[in-house]
Amino acid sequence: MAGIRSRNDVDLTFDMIKMIHQPADANERVARLASLALAAALVAILAPQPAVATGVDSMPGWTVTGDQTDSNFGISATSAGDVNGDGFLDALIGSDGFSDGESDEGRVALYYGGASGLAQTPGWTFQGDQASANFGHRVAAGDFNGDGHGDLAVGAYFFDGGQTDEGAVFVFHGSPTGPGPMPNWSAESDQAFAQFGNSVATTDVDADGYDDLVIGAPRFSNGQMDEGRVFLYSGSAAGLSALPTWTAEIDQPGAFFGFPVGDAGDVNGDGFGDLVVGAIFSDIPASDTGAAYLYLGSTAGPSGSFDWHVTGSQTSELLGHGVRGAGDVNGDGYDDVIVGGPGFTSGFSAEGRALVYAGSADGLASTAIWTAYGGQTDGFFGFPT
Repeated sequence: MAGIRSRNDVDLTFDMIKMIHQPADANERVARLASLALAAALVAILAPQPAVATGVDSMPGWTVTGDQTDSNFGISATSAGDVNGDGFLDALIGSDGFSDGESDEGRVALYYGGASGLAQTPGWTFQGDQASANFGHRVAAGDFNGDGHGDLAVGAYFFDGGQTDEGAVFVFHGSPTGPGPMPNWSAESDQAFAQFGNSVATTDVDADGYDDLVIGAPRFSNGQMDEGRVFLYSGSAAGLSALPTWTAEIDQPGAFFGFPVGDAGDVNGDGFGDLVVGAIFSDIPASDTGAAYLYLGSTAGPSGSFDWHVTGSQTSELLGHGVRGAGDVNGDGYDDVIVGGPGFTSGFSAEGRALVYAGSADGLASTAIWTAYGGQTDGFFGFPT
């Protein structure tokens, strides 16, 4: 909607979105499978594969389930790199509704890889230890200090530091014995209700050999209510910078810029990592059409202003709800980007769609080279990509 969205309106919309992740009864839990697409892809990547490339197996090579009702196990998942340096990739899975002394404190669990695939029990876990912090709502991994071990980044977007629901992100360094018992780095937004850590991603934007951490705070306000802000913290031999080295806003009230953030790969082939950012409630050209923005990397870091953007075409499309690099889908040597619009309506109401934009020496194309649709009422295809 045009103008400033009220806190109640925003909370109601978020409740509607969270219903997909937190179904009310057993029949609705089928819908949660859509939110586990990332975990399923992770399983396919990490599962032992035959020597001859045949694509993704029709059955998972590894499965694991949560051990607590309504813990939301699998709401976030990522390949963690090689956290303990044993030569096998590991997996990190979040359950932001986990409770153990504090309701909805959240937890993450690290599953080590081995010659037989991923372990069935976690080799390391960590809990939020604050009621309703939702620790583990988003997770990412990279090598922030360049020591060859995968490091873990965990968002707790309702964490209360000095301010209510300001949000926080915690980083745990990898080592030969795995992550330690306490985080090695943390950051907060220092603004109430900013939801810092609602989205996290890693990339090397300045190509210095150290991964950088990108954090979205979609309800951050700085002149415009709930405009959102993205923060980048640079990696180094000592780890992540204490303060952000780059921030971005789009100065649109209620846009929720930074929900979400993603690693775009290298779309223009210059060797620098690029960033893609969603703003799901952007009102250009119509109410809640949504938008996605690309920032190119460089020696000095990301661009000062966005280098590319695309907007939704329908009211309440929420384009940009899923944004990330798609790899080089057309084999031309440039990475491509996929963007989801889960509220898009074509043959079916809110069937959703996903679009791929091709990279080139000039950056991303202005029109999609591929589009797919949900083909089902309330399919929310593209939530997330």
